[in-house]
Amino acid sequence: MARRPTDKQRRQVEAILARLRPEARKAFEAAIYGARAGVDVQALVRALVAGQVELAAQIAQVSQASLFPLEEAARGAYISGGMSSSDVLPRGMAATFSFDGRHPRAEAWLRDVLGTEIQDIRDATNAATREYLLTEVRRVTLEGQTDARTMRRIALDLTGRMSPTTGRREGGILGLTTQQAQYVLNARDDLAKLDPRYFSRAQRDRRFDPMVRRAMETGEPLGRADIERITRGYRNRLLDYRGGGIARDMTFTAQAAGRHEGMAQIGERDDIERVEKRWQHSGVGKEPREDHVEMNGTVKRIDEPFEFSDALMQYPHDPAGGARHSIGCKCIAVYRAVPVRG
Repeated sequence: MARRPTDKQRRQVEAILARLRPEARKAFEAAIYGARAGVDVQALVRALVAGQVELAAQIAQVSQASLFPLEEAARGAYISGGMSSSDVLPRGMAATFSFDGRHPRAEAWLRDVLGTEIQDIRDATNAATREYLLTEVRRVTLEGQTDARTMRRIALDLTGRMSPTTGRREGGILGLTTQQAQYVLNARDDLAKLDPRYFSRAQRDRRFDPMVRRAMETGEPLGRADIERITRGYRNRLLDYRGGGIARDMTFTAQAAGRHEGMAQIGERDDIERVEKRWQHSGVGKEPREDHVEMNGTVKRIDEPFEFSDALMQYPHDPAGGARHSIGCKCIAVYRAVPVRG
């Protein structure tokens, strides 16, 4: 029995993501570890001792260039999505279609939309670095601990400490979001106070749970070195979590945009009367978006948007819909090309 178009196209999407998502994740992690390695720790410590937090944040910032491999991984997802669009053509016509990655629309999306997403990742990362440094310097200043040793500890908590196993700086704040950095600071306080709230942190490194439980049961405080080891593991897992989320959403968005552009190019052929698209809800997820469920099965022409109360979207994961419609969404557009009769 032939596969339904929905099944076939979802398998295409899943195949693209399975191939390119790991590449995007590795590209993000490589960018962050490269940025950490590039920080002049001595200059960072000098700036912190002098109270020049803004200068310190500049010293530790992630550049747009360092994220270029991530941008290239997303570009690959876009091109793969565009190339997969030929499968909607009737038998005998697919071989006559080639996706034009140099089409002005394609180049504009890659330049403007993808470029903006990379900038947002960079800006969120650098904002978290700055906020972390401000918070920590403010805290130690109030405690009267502005010596070079304390500032070096803050610097190394930011960049991570060199691992003899991996040869890179592990367990740093640099690379996390502002919210994630605050999670780390809160977790450190939980550990210092032996607060059971620590165990509610989903991304904690569970290898240390027995140690923390024993300390809570006996009331014996954890030493500074132990707290550092535990929070270092937490920071590593948070970075891994962020990298996975960025890879998932960026590759899903890029391939969806590429597929849509490929279908638009097919719709411009003389032998195609029209291209239709149907919103297909994934049917998975603990908390599906109700408006996405309601949109399920809605058919539009290729140039008509799907209309939501707060957004107009050309396809699932269209950046025009914003984060609410995109993050974690697994909906796809199912396309159909209708040939000219006769």
